[in-house]
Amino acid sequence: MLRERGIHMEIIYQLHLGYYGGLLIVFLISTAFVIALRAWFVDFLIIGFFFGVLVRDIGWSRALKKAWQFNEKITDWKVVQQLADGETVD
Repeated sequence: MLRERGIHMEIIYQLHLGYYGGLLIVFLISTAFVIALRAWFVDFLIIGFFFGVLVRDIGWSRALKKAWQFNEKITDWKVVQQLADGETVD
């Protein structure tokens, strides 16, 4: 699939949608708990961590997309297909 279509940002984010949803829930619960304790500094810290994770992952996916053209050229696609079919590779 990736060989024909390449790597697109939409594919990466669709694959990680469940991860981000779970992460958002954890951060929202943590934020609500800290707001109840009125520890505003910690609340801003939690929100900063969440956005830091998003920025990190966006940067990673952009780097992956840039490297894809090189990886596509050096990959032996016949070997990849043999492995996908369950065959042994010498």
